[in-house]
Amino acid sequence: DWSLLKDLCYTFKNDKEVVLAALRRDAFAFQYASKGMRNNKEVALKAVKKRANVLKFCSDNLKNDKDVVLAAVKRNGLALKYSSDKLKNDKDVVLVAVKQDVSTTTENNQTALLYASNHLKSDKDVVLGALKFCGRSFLYAGDVLRNDKDFLLKAVNQNFFAFKYASDDLTNRKDVFLEVLKVNVYVFELANDNIQNDKDIVLQVVKRKGSLLQFASKELRNNKDVVLQAV
Repeated sequence: DWSLLKDLCYTFKNDKEVVLAALRRDAFAFQYASKGMRNNKEVALKAVKKRANVLKFCSDNLKNDKDVVLAAVKRNGLALKYSSDKLKNDKDVVLVAVKQDVSTTTENNQTALLYASNHLKSDKDVVLGALKFCGRSFLYAGDVLRNDKDFLLKAVNQNFFAFKYASDDLTNRKDVFLEVLKVNVYVFELANDNIQNDKDIVLQVVKRKGSLLQFASKELRNNKDVVLQAV
């Protein structure tokens, strides 16, 4: 039983063979290993490759080890949370982390980009890389990018859900929405009430995709001109 490691004497907690045997049962055993074992790169790699979040039990030295952190974020991008500030600012590491969001976004609605440095949250390559896998990542992008119309068009092209997390200054503007609409018509379902009650916009939308009529205002769903365009 891997949990027995918790109650064993220091000799066994510091015994590499014993610790590795416990890890084979469950990587959570890593938290009960000695400080020396939690600073052992070979042992740490075995642990994080099985359960990425045990990175939090690694020594500060290994939280700053690129090999160890990469192994963890390849398993689960949210493990970036436990890496050193230096590696949270490492573009290679963060790009790997955000690519794992496809399987981790259900965890408290967090995404790996949340834990990247402020510098990388404003890096266009990183943010677009994150959006490829999770639209919610745009929520954690730098304010400058979330308020950049040209970047919003690229973001929506990557993942239309990004529109939901752009700045209100952009999402409330009709002229901006019309440009975004050209990139991806499905953003209409994320639009605000004013947009969904704008007849000109709704006519354009349902002409391209009639099923989106369901997201128009009640008034326009009952408008004959709109219905005829949708069908």
